Amino acid sequence: MKLKNQIELLNDTLKSHDEKVNEHFPTDESQVPAYAKGQYMDLLSMLQEVAKAFEFTAKFHKNSVKALDILITNLNKHYETVNEIMDKTNYKTWTKVQDEHYTGVFYYNLHKTVEETIKEMKEVQK
Repeated sequence: MKLKNQIELLNDTLKSHDEKVNEHFPTDESQVPAYAKGQYMDLLSMLQEVAKAFEFTAKFHKNSVKALDILITNLNKHYETVNEIMDKTNYKTWTKVQDEHYTGVFYYNLHKTVEETIKEMKEVQK
């Protein structure tokens, strides 16, 4: 699998996720926090499937190894950020408002992480 194909797969995954989010975004504001949590988990799940695809093809193509390394490295940075915030803010005592806020922060950070991963893969492709 060429790196171009892996970039397209990751880009299409993000685009598909964004379209789904926009299509089903709740009109009732009280449902937005729960929806954001669900979409965060959905995006993580989609990224796990992409990583599995990269891992499978890595057995046959060097570019898949590069793509997998970039994706896993960047996702690990995201997880480190999430864990650091949770530890510093004592997530066990979060109020509903704090929980909603940090859900948004984590979701935004994950989305940016994927965008940066695509950009980094394009740089490696050159």
